[in-house]
Amino acid sequence: MKGFKDKSGKFRPTENQKGIGRSRDQTAKTQGVRLKRNDKFETRTYKVWRYKDAPPDVQEKILDNWRNNYSAQDTFYAEDDGILYDTKENFAGYEALTGNIPKYWDLDRRQFIQFQLGIKDEKKLTKYLGIPEKLRTKIDIHFENDEETNTKIAFTDVMGNPIDLTNDALGYEENFYDVPKEDKPTLNEFRLLLQAHDKWADLMDMSLKHLKDAYEDEFSEEHIKDTIEANDYKFTEDGKID
Repeated sequence: MKGFKDKSGKFRPTENQKGIGRSRDQTAKTQGVRLKRNDKFETRTYKVWRYKDAPPDVQEKILDNWRNNYSAQDTFYAEDDGILYDTKENFAGYEALTGNIPKYWDLDRRQFIQFQLGIKDEKKLTKYLGIPEKLRTKIDIHFENDEETNTKIAFTDVMGNPIDLTNDALGYEENFYDVPKEDKPTLNEFRLLLQAHDKWADLMDMSLKHLKDAYEDEFSEEHIKDTIEANDYKFTEDGKID
C-alpha cells in the first residue's frame, strides 16, 4: 500500500493515481486531460485565427464556407427598395411606386424579377412613361405578374376593358369597341401606350441587372472579408466560425 507518514509519525495511505503529462504543443489553447470512465465529455485542443492571420489554405476554406453557409442563405442583397430605377432618366421607383423591394426572382436559368407594386405618385410615373395627362384620364394603369416573367405594366380603358398591345398599332381598332368617343384614345395616344409598355419592359430588365449586381457583390471576396473583419470573427482550421 502506498502512503506517507505525517508529522506525528502516523502512516497515511493514499489512492493509486496517475499523473497528467504536459502537452508538447505549446501553441494549444487547452491541455489534454485523461477522463474517468463515467465522464461524458473531454477537453480537446484546437487553433483559431482571424481571417487576415490565417494560413492561405485556411483563408480559402473560410471564404468557401461563408459562401456556402451564410451568403447562400442571405437575401439581404434583395431587401432594397433601390433595385427599381433608371439612372439615365433619373427615375427612382420608390418615389413613384410602392412595393419596390423584389418579391420573387430567379437569377439562374429562368431570369426574372417580380414586384408587388402600387402607384404612389401617378404624375411621376406617367411622366417617366411618357403618358400625357389627357391620355391619363382615358386609361387606368396596373401591374401584373405572370408565372416566371418580369412584372408587366397593363392598361385598361374607362370601361375596364384590357387594352391589347400585342399587335402594335395594327390592334388599335380591336380595342375600345364600347368606349364613348370622348374617352377613346386616339391612334397617336395608342402608340404612346405601346412606347410606355416597351419602356416599362426595359425598366424591368434594368432592375433584374441591378439585382444580379447586388447578388454578385454579396458573394464577392471583398464583401465577405469586410463582413468578417467588421465582426472580428475567429475561425477554426476547417474554416468555420469559432
